[in-house]
Parts: sequence; C-alpha cells; structure tokens
Amino acid sequence: MKRLLAALSVACLTAAPALAQEAAQPPAASAPQSAMQAPRLVGTLRNDEAWRAYKQKFVSEAGRVVDTANGMVSHIEGQGYGLLLAVAAADRSTFERIWDWTRANLAVRNDALLAWRWEPDHRPAVADMNDAADGDILVAWALTEAAEAWSEAAYRAAESQRKSDAGSSCGSHRTGRPCCRQWPASLRRTGRTDRS
Repeated sequence: MKRLLAALSVACLTAAPALAQEAAQPPAASAPQSAMQAPRLVGTLRNDEAWRAYKQKFVSEAGRVVDTANGMVSHIEGQGYGLLLAVAAADRSTFERIWDWTRANLAVRNDALLAWRWEPDHRPAVADMNDAADGDILVAWALTEAAEAWSEAAYRAAESQRKSDAGSSCGSHRTGRPCCRQWPASLRRTGRTDRS
C-alpha cells in the first residue's frame, strides 16, 4: 500500500513546486500568458499497476471515490483527487466517470460549488449543503487540466463557473473581501482571474 500511495503522490506532486511558487507571487500585469503556465499534469502518472490498484480500491463503477477509512462516504476532496489522478494517468474514461458522478450527486447547491460530503446510508445522501473550498479548488484544477489535455470546452466552462463562485463565496466575514485571491497558474491559463 505504501508503494501505491507513493506512486500516486508523485504524479500530483510534480507540479506542486511550480504551483506553490506562483501562488506566493502575484502575476506580473505585463507577463505573457505562457509565462504563467505551470507544468501540465496529463500523463505524469506512468505507473499503470498503481493506477489500476487505486481505481479498484477506491473508485466505484459509477465514478464515486469512496473513503474506505471513513464509513464508505465520499467527499469532494476525494472526488477532486480522483479527477486529478485520472488526468495524471491520462485516463479520460475514468475522469469522465468520476466527473459525471460528482455532478450528479454533489452539484446540489444553488451555485457551481459542490456539496462537501455524500453519505450512502443516509437519505438524502447529501444532508449538509456546505462546500469545501479545498475540494472545489482540486476539482477546478482537474477540470483545467482535462480541458487542455483533451480539448474539451465543457470542462473549461465548468471550471470557470466553479472558480468564479468559489471566489465569491470565500469571503472574510470581518472584511467582506474575498480571501481566495491567488489561484495557481494552472487555473489562470484562461487569462481570467476573477479577483475583486
């Protein structure tokens, strides 16, 4: 299991240093768009055996990423990680299964953000309509990567709406100003920053 987790983590972590560095520095207003791009994630997970093992253990046929250590629930963070790993594995069919399940079961709010938890033994399965900003960011990142990897405009549109709503809802109650002011470069590729 340790080897599986290590192999899967490497795929997502290859882009992390560049994302962290760019998130720490505001983009220069005159910098060309290509200068703000982070490394592409697609195809960075090259361990097919580890990817198959991950899918077998955690991803249902319907596309639900199951938290096996937490009552078999699903969280938006898990769905986001599953989407990112599918892009890293260049596995479009699994990406689409996870994304379809996510939209069908967690897109239950009045905005583009996703409910944070789905509980299989409860009705309704989503009892708490709150979102989880980290999960929404993971999903937006995965949608950005998928849009570029597979030239899919629908993924780009979903990412843009999610990013816009996340920026609007992540405000500080004390200042009234958004706190999600800096998006990683992979989310800025559209040239849209949605900052206020």
